[in-house]
Amino acid sequence: MTGRAPAGGESQGWTPRRREPCSSVDAPLLQSRMGATNGRDAPALLVVRLISGARVGAGTRSGRESESSAYAVRLRDASWHATVRGMPLHYSEKLPELAGVEHHYLRTPRDLRIHVAVAGPSDGNPILLVHGFPQHWWEWHRLIGPLAADGYRVLVPDLRGAGWSDAPRGRYFKADMADDLLAVLDELGAERVWIAAHDWGGLAGFILLLRHPERAAGFAGFNTVAPWLKLDGPNVRHLWAFFYQYPLLSPVIGPRLIGSSEQRYLRWLGRWVGGGYEWPKEDAQIYLSRMRDPARAYAGSQWYRTFQTREFLSWIRGEYADTRVEVPLRWVTGLKDPVITPTMHHGYENYASDITFEHVADVGHWIVEQAHDLVLERLRSFLTE
Repeated sequence: MTGRAPAGGESQGWTPRRREPCSSVDAPLLQSRMGATNGRDAPALLVVRLISGARVGAGTRSGRESESSAYAVRLRDASWHATVRGMPLHYSEKLPELAGVEHHYLRTPRDLRIHVAVAGPSDGNPILLVHGFPQHWWEWHRLIGPLAADGYRVLVPDLRGAGWSDAPRGRYFKADMADDLLAVLDELGAERVWIAAHDWGGLAGFILLLRHPERAAGFAGFNTVAPWLKLDGPNVRHLWAFFYQYPLLSPVIGPRLIGSSEQRYLRWLGRWVGGGYEWPKEDAQIYLSRMRDPARAYAGSQWYRTFQTREFLSWIRGEYADTRVEVPLRWVTGLKDPVITPTMHHGYENYASDITFEHVADVGHWIVEQAHDLVLERLRSFLTE
């Protein structure tokens, strides 16, 4: 099984870059020095401890060793178990149940295992739904049934490092995630799909469109962006909003924040970007319990670290600036999101022949959960245009 080269006509100008290979393991152990700190980490660690409620002065050798043991992981009875601050912490391997959904585990050309939830008739027009952070396929669970009932074949993968897909060590390039999505389409025999995506899933899905335009019938992005980044005046003034990423991407600190027992930083972040909206308790438990897996806590940190240290500068310099998209593009943005704002979409119209923008008042970043009826309505309209 091999990926396909970009075709001409709909998107030109992309040149593949060499990337470091990632080794794959189904359930990697993360037994690093999670408590170790150094001078460079100190300011971020102070902020993190203030937000998470940890003692600012807990920096003794014994304290570091105690916190380090929180991430010693072992496999027992097909479930992972960890100990955090002396308390047992469990995160289930069991998938949440959803009527009409089949679960597939596919192998990519790089030998990564990718989980995909599939619903709807096998001969239906396929739609690919791609989740964000710290979510997984369950983000779309309120839309899967209705779209399947409409006759669509609904494909909902877990991105690498999330949900029930593999979480390898190494960097998490969004182009590699796009390659994983391409492998999913190849394995499931989906030649051409509609793509709907949120948050980080938007970048993975959009890069799939740019690199393989013949596989995409259209793209709908919900509170997400494309890799068409530019540092004009409004976007420079908006850079402050990305401060929250630095604790998450920091070595040692980031995985601890994501995978801690109470996950206070993630819960605070969720409320902030949500404009005060919070996930329903069941959804929050399903999302956050998976992130307590140390392998996925590490992967989540790498999503941000790879963006800030590798991808951001490359995209600013115009890695995809020569591309043009001919398929329909729809951007729907909740205006209470302080990070993904209409400012970031300035200039997109220069890259596309058919593009529209919709701004939704009183909705934050978690638009798929908060306004799922609106998202479903927009998708149905988009798919029947």
